[in-house]
Amino acid sequence: MAGREAGRTKKTFGSILRTRRRDLQLTRGGLATKLGVKANYIAYLELDRRRPSLSLLSRLAKVIDFDLEQLILCLIQKRAVFSKPTRQPTVRTRDGAISNETRTC
Repeated sequence: MAGREAGRTKKTFGSILRTRRRDLQLTRGGLATKLGVKANYIAYLELDRRRPSLSLLSRLAKVIDFDLEQLILCLIQKRAVFSKPTRQPTVRTRDGAISNETRTC
């Protein structure tokens, strides 16, 4: 496992959470108890498989003594990487003209 973590250069929300939890010598169960969630939810957060609510994120920042804004930025950056750009559909009208207008039936 150490080799896998050493190869990572990008800090994700989950990796920051795991590192802070370990620095504080907390188990997943111990952290979960302080936050009022289940230990497997902490595991999902650490693996970046779940995203905490703003309320939980605020409590988490206090418990692990980490800057709330930094945690939010980690979540936003991860979301930006996986978000697909949205664009308006292009519609060709009967006369061959191109329109960006969305039609409803």
